[in-house]
Amino acid sequence: MSAVDVSKYEHSPVHKAIILKDYAGLRKILAGLPRLCDPSEIHTESVSLAEEAKADAIASSIDRRDVPNRDTPLHLAVKFGDETAAEMLMLAGADWSLQNEHGWSALQEAICNREEGIAKIIVRHYQPLAWAKWCRGCLD
Repeated sequence: MSAVDVSKYEHSPVHKAIILKDYAGLRKILAGLPRLCDPSEIHTESVSLAEEAKADAIASSIDRRDVPNRDTPLHLAVKFGDETAAEMLMLAGADWSLQNEHGWSALQEAICNREEGIAKIIVRHYQPLAWAKWCRGCLD
């Protein structure tokens, strides 16, 4: 990938950390995000709503797309071939299915760019995330 103008990502600490390969900074940002409870612990609407609010707070950081090309941080990790950042983002709950302005998900980008390692990371983390997301919404 050609040189990236970091100033266009200043407002998004997660994007910036990925561009700079600042894993310590990314780890610190992700550690500061709220933690979701185990999906099996969601038994009431109030708990479901609280977990949904936490999920929204997490997504506003790790899934934001108010940057060039509407790329999520995970899209950038794919474009840079950064398996470490991809793993960190997926562990934090990044939504691989979000599309950039070209209509591509991070998984599609990984497959088309022959980033097999990142594609495997995304697929490995996908199912538990989907289950947790479903459980948060099952009481609606």
